[in-house]
Amino acid sequence: IELRSVSPAGSTHVLDINGLKDQSIKFWSLWEDNKLIGCGALKFLEKKHGAFKSIRVVDEFRKKGIGESIINHLIGEAKKIKISKLSIKTG
Repeated sequence: IELRSVSPAGSTHVLDINGLKDQSIKFWSLWEDNKLIGCGALKFLEKKHGAFKSIRVVDEFRKKGIGESIINHLIGEAKKIKISKLSIKTG
């Protein structure tokens, strides 16, 4: 599913590949063998302020705690780089 197609008009905050390559973004992906399971990113807004971005879990891997693991990983990475405030846009 193209995420823009299922987001309310004016509330689309999806990053495309070029958006994910921006220097203000750190991106991680989770794989099992050669199969993508999920992904997540952090966007740097200010020196100690970041935002969750592009958190996704492939449908067949949902309801297994993977989304929570991705969020916990992002929080851990944010702490390592001294981000003390994390925001999320829910659209």
